[in-house]
Amino acid sequence: MAGGLGRKGRPLPGKPGPGPIDLAFVDPAIWQVRSGGEACGPFTLGQIQQFVIEGRLNAASLISGGEGQPFRPIRETP
Repeated sequence: MAGGLGRKGRPLPGKPGPGPIDLAFVDPAIWQVRSGGEACGPFTLGQIQQFVIEGRLNAASLISGGEGQPFRPIRETP
């Protein structure tokens, strides 16, 4: 089996398994959400998208793209 993995993704005996996958460089947690007058976060873009899918955020919800960035409605955020 490729990658040193046994059945069900377990490492083979005597072989180190793969380490955890760090996606921070792909989807960094930089986004903040303004809720009840307070900034919450940081969140990843994937988390923001999930919040929209769940109905927790909508097009008028205010988000910021990081430290010092202004809060804008999601519909105005590139």
